[in-house]
Amino acid sequence: MITLDTSAIFALLFRGDPTHDRVRAALVAERGQFLFPVSALGELAYLVESRLSGAALDAFLGDVEIGNYRMDCGEADIPRIRHLVRRYAISHSVLSMRP
Repeated sequence: MITLDTSAIFALLFRGDPTHDRVRAALVAERGQFLFPVSALGELAYLVESRLSGAALDAFLGDVEIGNYRMDCGEADIPRIRHLVRRYAISHSVLSMRP
């Protein structure tokens, strides 16, 4: 099992990252499971939503939900987390459009 940090996941999600190709190649070559610490989820969510998009964050959470990544606390709450991220992303975009 390999533990991934925020920078590895961000590089994987962001094709413009200078390390994207190396990170992707390393993860494709590895046959083991990938663990992402839940303690880093807030940091990752902030970076992905602010620099990429809510859709990119949802794609990562979807990968966690189907088992491509494991969370050190389990994945039982991922569907609810995805629901809340989508709900508040919509609320935030509506509020930011108000004068």
